[in-house]
Order: sequence, then C-alpha cells, then structure tokens
Amino acid sequence: MRIHFVVFFLSLILISILTGCGGMKNSVVSLQADYLGMKPPADTPVRFAPGIVASMHHEHSRLEFSKDGLELYWNIIPVDTNYRSRSGRPFRPDKSNIWFTRRTNTGWTDAAIFPLTLESGAGSPTFSPDGSIFYYQSNDPNADPDERPKPNLLYATKKVNGNWKEAYQVKEILPKEKNRGTMSFCFADNGNLYFDYGGPAADGNWWWNIRFSEFKDGKYKQPVVLDFGINDGDVDWCPWIAPDESYMIWSSHREENYGNGDLFISFKNDDGTWDIPVNMGESVNTNKQERFPSVSPDGKYLFFARHEPETYSDIFWVDASIIESLKESQMKN
Repeated sequence: MRIHFVVFFLSLILISILTGCGGMKNSVVSLQADYLGMKPPADTPVRFAPGIVASMHHEHSRLEFSKDGLELYWNIIPVDTNYRSRSGRPFRPDKSNIWFTRRTNTGWTDAAIFPLTLESGAGSPTFSPDGSIFYYQSNDPNADPDERPKPNLLYATKKVNGNWKEAYQVKEILPKEKNRGTMSFCFADNGNLYFDYGGPAADGNWWWNIRFSEFKDGKYKQPVVLDFGINDGDVDWCPWIAPDESYMIWSSHREENYGNGDLFISFKNDDGTWDIPVNMGESVNTNKQERFPSVSPDGKYLFFARHEPETYSDIFWVDASIIESLKESQMKN
C-alpha cells in the first residue's frame, strides 16, 4: 500500500509540475541544436529554456552538465500555493527533486524527474571529474523533523548500458555534523573537491563558508577553509570550480554587493594562491540574489540562478566572455 501511495503521489507532483510550468508539458525540442535550441545570449543574462528549465517552480541548484554536454540536470523545489513552509514561502522542500533532459537523435527529451531520487527530497546534482559517477544529496529519512538544516545523505550512481544503477550511500566525501551541512559541491578535473559548509549560528542567522579538500593518493585530505578574501562575506556558498582550477565562481553576501547575494570570481595565481575576489558586476548581478553558478563544458556560457518575485528562482545564462574580461581587467590592476 505504501509503495502504491508513493508512486501515486509522485505522479501527481509530476503532472502538477508539467502542467504548471508555463508550457513544460510541450517541452520536446526537435531542433538538432545545443542548449535545447535556445538562442544564445549576449552580455545580458536571460532565462534559460523558459517552460523547460526556467519554470514557475523554484530552481534550487546549479545547472549540471554531463561531460559531453548532452545531458542537463538541475534541482526543483515544487511550489504549492496552498502550502507554506517555515519561511512563509509556498515551497515544498520535502518534495524537492532532481530533473533532467538529454539530447537524442531527434532532439531534447521532455524534462523529467531523475529516476533514482528519493521521496524525502533530493538536490545537489554533481558529476565526478571523469563523468562516470553521478552524485546527489537526499534528506535523511530518520532525522528529527524539526532539525534545520535537514541533514542530507550523499548518494552516488553509475550508468550501465544507458541505465542508472541502484544508488548507494557515500560517507567519505562531505563532512557532516548536527545542524551543519553542504548545499553545493563540485570537483576539479584532478579530483580536488570544493564545497560550502554551514548552518544556523547562535544568533539565529545562517552562515556558510567555502572549503577545499585535496584529493591525494586516492583519498581526500582534511578540508580547509579557503582564505585570500574568498570567505569575507557573511555567507559564501554555491562554489563552482573551473576544471583546471584556474578560477572559481561563488555567491557571496558582503558589503560591496548590488543586492542580497552576488556572484564573485577569483582567479588562481601562478604560485597557487587565489587573487582578490572580484564582483562580477552589474551585467550579471542585481538587487536580487544570484547564486548556483556553473559554466558549460565548452566554456561558452555562464549559468546561474536568480531569485525572481514572480517565479521564485530561475536559471539564467549569459555569454561567458565576461570571465576573460574580468581576468584581463584584474591583470591590468
């Protein structure tokens, strides 16, 4: 009976999202083109794939690409106008799930729920450096329902003959302790791990900082908090590392912001230190919150999530030439 109920409930969620996302139910793109056939952006960010990826629900992760660029993954927290979470917003974090689409010989498939995510909510889609392992986090079903943030368990799966194998829990990568957790993590090509870590402080405010764990001799070393100004904000989170570790982009809440949270970038110096963080500027940042950055595998486009009053949070994209422009500008200074 429980299995039937879960299947029935997830089916309702799926139908609700497909019919309530501004056209997602008609999301098959027949064009033989990259990026779901969308017109490439210039230097002004625009919503990515409205009605397919950018929806009337809450996009709550970076847009994660498979290494060949033929699959896209992202997290959606469903919006239910008849429900209010603790924050007072109509989000259903307990029904959070990972969605995906892939390019086939006839075009991009309909956006659909990733088949292995759990009923207790899932997020943080992340590929391993070689693309062979897919990681995601899911709420611990045995946790105290009043605990915040919800403790997450890390899972991994591999694709065999085109199908995902049964997921297994991973305990060795991300640190865990009560009321502390990771929202976003990513790997460099050499396996080095970058992640945010935080939770509620004694005064009730939330804190996050970005940490680094070196992958050496087949295992991860003790994480360290990144310095050189990277964690100078009240909240520093959602890191994305370039595959060669030449730069990192993250979201920060600090004094020199345009709004609630801006995207910052830091370039790595020849000696391995990080240069002074740079706000990515008003062509990317607004008085709204920007976070969850990622760059497409071909390096052409920067993607990120932006809070929008009408659509809660959408994924935007912009020409990634801004990254090189910021690097050149910093070198001149």
